[in-house]
Amino acid sequence: MIIGRDMRVNINKMYAVSKAYRDDFPLRWKDEKFKWEAIKQFQENWDINSNDFFEMFKTATDLTYNLLAAGYYYFGEFDVTA
Repeated sequence: MIIGRDMRVNINKMYAVSKAYRDDFPLRWKDEKFKWEAIKQFQENWDINSNDFFEMFKTATDLTYNLLAAGYYYFGEFDVTA
């Protein structure tokens, strides 16, 4: 399968990685749960046509702190109202 200009994905390797992740998932759930909850929160609240985009954005990304925080910054602290 060709993804980009010079990027190729080996479907067999991708399947093996995916299967290993699924097989190990019950053991990793306590460490992975927050990611899946954040994804669910985003999917249930994202509405690009929202009348109050900023409020919708805050709600949709409310559980993403651990995913967006990176050492020196946190995405949620940007002032987008100025």
